[in-house]
Amino acid sequence: MDILNTRFKNIREKLHLSQKDLGNELGLSNSGISNIEKGIRSVTDKHIKLLSAVFNVNETWLRTGIGEMFIEPDDSAIEQLAKTYNLDKFDQQLLLTYLELPKSDRAILKKYILNLSAKISAPTSSTD
Repeated sequence: MDILNTRFKNIREKLHLSQKDLGNELGLSNSGISNIEKGIRSVTDKHIKLLSAVFNVNETWLRTGIGEMFIEPDDSAIEQLAKTYNLDKFDQQLLLTYLELPKSDRAILKKYILNLSAKISAPTSSTD
């Protein structure tokens, strides 16, 4: 098995994702992920770019093993938002935590908030 395939599997395990969940995030089937991890299928440039974009994987580490597995998110954008909108540390951490969630978890959270909002704004019936 190619070292790139091993690193691909290491990323999935570090993210605590099943093959199915990783596949959903990258637009690959469960069997596609399995075949990559077994070395049956090669890791392509497209896979590398997707891992980098979706999970902040360090492309250099994935290709060569040099550096850290993940790239630390750029906090300067959060800091700029904090200045513009007078955000405290809790607000900043809330934003950062949300942004670091996998796309599927963000979708669940958004659905929950929308449902909660609909319940709050729905007119209440009165029997007076």
